[in-house]
Amino acid sequence: MKYFWDIVSNLNAVVRLGGFVSFVPPMRWEHRNDCFEQNKFYYITKGRCNITIEGKSYTAKAGDWFFIPAGAKHSYHNFSDEILEKHWLHFDLYPNARIFEALGLDHFVRVAPGDNINKLFWECSEKFSSDQLADKLEVKAALLKLLAEYIRLSKKEQTVEVDSGIDELAPVFLYISKNLNGLIENSLLAELCHMHPRYFIRFFKEKTGETPQGYVMRLRMEAAKTLLEQTKLTISEIAETLGLCDTAHLCKSFRRFYAMSPSQYRKLLEKEQQVLADIEKNMKSR
Repeated sequence: MKYFWDIVSNLNAVVRLGGFVSFVPPMRWEHRNDCFEQNKFYYITKGRCNITIEGKSYTAKAGDWFFIPAGAKHSYHNFSDEILEKHWLHFDLYPNARIFEALGLDHFVRVAPGDNINKLFWECSEKFSSDQLADKLEVKAALLKLLAEYIRLSKKEQTVEVDSGIDELAPVFLYISKNLNGLIENSLLAELCHMHPRYFIRFFKEKTGETPQGYVMRLRMEAAKTLLEQTKLTISEIAETLGLCDTAHLCKSFRRFYAMSPSQYRKLLEKEQQVLADIEKNMKSR
């Protein structure tokens, strides 16, 4: 249970693209067997369309809300004789967030009339392109509210129960946390809980949603992020501190988790610090 809430508490949600679109006949909205690198929300407000996700087909109508996870094979098309209107969002969840898979959420929920889902989608669409800090924070807040509402409407929260089986992994979690800068092999981790390595890997993924090495890398990237924030260590020094083979390995992994390189993240921090310094300076001058 602690592992699951650790994922939730560290969840970062980022809107990449979004908007509201209307397809008037004979306009077409159609794609076959797409596998997208980001998560998608489609919320239908008028008309009908067909959406197929991982082989399951839906005839979507106004009030239907769809979640398509990153990497899921899906197809869609509108009906040539009907107006179709929908909100859409492309978004990332990281670091390595498996919350939707862990909760077993459906790909589709039904929104009741008068719900505020439409308002939240409009907040994302209208403020997404703004360069104002407050607007960017409101977009992130709206996406987090949408994620929370989707979980609520899916009525899956009752599936988050304490799994006694995960207690068997306690020695593994402790060892990993104390040895992030060293070589961590699956065979050694398996020995800590007296399992065969192959069985251990399956057991670990079943209980956590990640492979053992995926979990190790997630912790290393979180540690790298903290070191970038709190120290003056160079990128190569951080890679060495975390037991990574070289700087390129760190940069590639960091980008996969945080959608930017370590150097880009540090520059972003510097800009934020400068903004805060300017704000403090302006307040003192008043």
